[in-house]
Amino acid sequence: MRSLAVVPAVLLALAAPAAAGAATGPWSAPQDLSGPHSFVDAPQLLAAPDGRTLATWRPTDGGGAAGLTGTAGAFRRPTAPGFGVERIISRPRDLAGRPSTLTAPVAYARSRTLVAVTRPETARGDRLRLSVAAGDTAGRFGATRTVAVQTHLRGPQLAAGAAGDAALAWWQDGLGATDRVWVSLRRPGGRFGAPRLLETGRVRSVSVAVSPRGDVLVAWDAQGSIRTRLRPAGARTHFHRTDTLRSRPPLDAIIRTAMTPRGRAYVAWTAQLVTEGGGIGAFTAEVAVRPVGAARFRPAQLLEEEHADVLLRAAPDLVTTGEGATFAWSGRYAGHQRVRVASTDAAAVFRGVTDVSPADGTDAVDPTLAAGADGRRVLAWTQQSGDSGGLNLAAYAPGPGAAFGPPEVVSAGPESRVPDAAVTRDGVPIVVWSARPAGSAVPFAQLRTFAQAASRMP
Repeated sequence: MRSLAVVPAVLLALAAPAAAGAATGPWSAPQDLSGPHSFVDAPQLLAAPDGRTLATWRPTDGGGAAGLTGTAGAFRRPTAPGFGVERIISRPRDLAGRPSTLTAPVAYARSRTLVAVTRPETARGDRLRLSVAAGDTAGRFGATRTVAVQTHLRGPQLAAGAAGDAALAWWQDGLGATDRVWVSLRRPGGRFGAPRLLETGRVRSVSVAVSPRGDVLVAWDAQGSIRTRLRPAGARTHFHRTDTLRSRPPLDAIIRTAMTPRGRAYVAWTAQLVTEGGGIGAFTAEVAVRPVGAARFRPAQLLEEEHADVLLRAAPDLVTTGEGATFAWSGRYAGHQRVRVASTDAAAVFRGVTDVSPADGTDAVDPTLAAGADGRRVLAWTQQSGDSGGLNLAAYAPGPGAAFGPPEVVSAGPESRVPDAAVTRDGVPIVVWSARPAGSAVPFAQLRTFAQAASRMP
């Protein structure tokens, strides 16, 4: 990694009013959530119904086999100006000690949370134990309960509904045409049940969503198609038969799923094939909708198709507001990546693809979306110049149906990256990210990386 030598003039102009440690425009000054580490990865935010906001991240100290990796977090009380002290969630371990990794926590009831934990069973790491722990919005988690122990277990995804219905989905790499999609379900007040096999074939990613009333949707990349299975609310384990979505043939898709209070289902994805020989296929962004009571999904809407021989691998994001939805992704325009959004109209059709990030000759990557209960939304991303991060920008939509406003600087870098966003119960947008304020132009032993956060006055 190297430090950023140049920040484009338009972004310098955006950031100019803020001195070090000062607020930037409507955003508060960045707050250090963690102590200094060599690396900080996977920052995540959870805005819970009790008004608390839980931030989690994965700190690493040192490098190579001797590097120590754990998980930590901090929480923000309702109406508080910032987060409290850092808490250790899982203690740091080196590779030989088989460190655990967490999915992003999910909320249910008023103040309860669930998190999925994976930990290698062997030094080679090819056999993993997948467990679940219950906790609260202060980042206190209880003992883990094993759901599965499998070889080549990949991509666990966890989702929960308001009443406590939850689903844990993952795929198992069969090293050929025998990949498998698995799901384990939890009823309110119960435990996760035995894994249920949903698919055997070619699989490369999975996503899961749970509606507030308890519907469960699982979607996966079947290497040439997106497939889904739905379990209606109230059914114990019964899933409808597989629905293969009608779309362009997606390859190496990154999928996002969401469900609304009435049971409308959304599946959105970006896809781009990269061959073993280094060839790069067309980039596509698509979304499909299953209306309430419909037997299957409508044909997918193609929102973008890019044939340039350039890899665009930034993950998309999808949120619901009432029965509507907003989809964000990083597409390509005039030779650079731009963060784009599209939202549904009254008929659940996505309209008005809009470029939100500035057209300034740099790349906008890692878009993250969040929505509050009142329809306020925040979209954050990294405006990247070079190969080591950049500065974090955000755009704000003040209510349902409102357009996103102009870009606002959240963190002026020089190495801020991988943001995540949330909107609190009180309508306050918050962004958390990994920050290296002094850059990387120092010896490895002197690297100092922090988890940071900022909030916006709504």
